[in-house]
Amino acid sequence: MKNTIKAINTYATPVLTFSFGIVKWTPTDLQNLETKMRTLLTIYRFHHPRAAKERLTLPQQMGGRGFIDITRLHDKQVNLLQTHFLNKEVTLSLHAAVVKADGRCTPLDLVRANANELPTDEENHNSVKRQWS
Repeated sequence: MKNTIKAINTYATPVLTFSFGIVKWTPTDLQNLETKMRTLLTIYRFHHPRAAKERLTLPQQMGGRGFIDITRLHDKQVNLLQTHFLNKEVTLSLHAAVVKADGRCTPLDLVRANANELPTDEENHNSVKRQWS
């Protein structure tokens, strides 16, 4: 089981990560993707149909399965790309032109980007654990 989870996190998740700054993923799309993943895990008997879905994304040390949370990964990746472009905008003219030209053309939305503070991994794991219990 542990090797299957590690394989999914290592080989399947990075394919999605590359598209997070380019393709506009809606929250519904990400939820559907997570639902499809849970369905496939249930079909292949890695996850019980009545088991808590919050447990999948918790680390194994906290009693979870250790899958990477796709929605959180999307938010972190978009936030990192926004801060990268906005920090480089001052020093590099190419980045400044990209920021100026991007008017809701990409999911980054660099013109209206604000520094959204995401909760840390520890805070996120604690909130998921509270939901689970």
